[in-house]
Amino acid sequence: MNNTALRAFFATLMLVLVAACAQMAVKNRIKEYKALLNPMVGTATQPDIVRQFGAPQDRQTITSIEVWTYYQSFGTRGGAYVSPYNQYGAYATTQAHEVYDRLTFTFNAAGVLESWRVYVQR
Repeated sequence: MNNTALRAFFATLMLVLVAACAQMAVKNRIKEYKALLNPMVGTATQPDIVRQFGAPQDRQTITSIEVWTYYQSFGTRGGAYVSPYNQYGAYATTQAHEVYDRLTFTFNAAGVLESWRVYVQR
């Protein structure tokens, strides 16, 4: 195996490992939310959620249902990829994305937590 092919192999291996670690971090974070929030469904009130998470960044009322959204950013993560297998020479690309959690709570007319959902980006 020549030096260029070896570099490409290790670069690809690193990308796969980084992606796998990010996916594992997402799954772990979702498990944490489930352990915290599932017991609160049907019992927690809006003041309970405010005590736990603070004031929501967004609030919407649809008929008698209230929807609160929380957004927590953890900064930006980036990466680079270099491929020596381009007909015009080496090819390089970079990308960056924000790392964040977006948590949404839905309350019924009595102000009790009905459901929640989360989007975790790592």
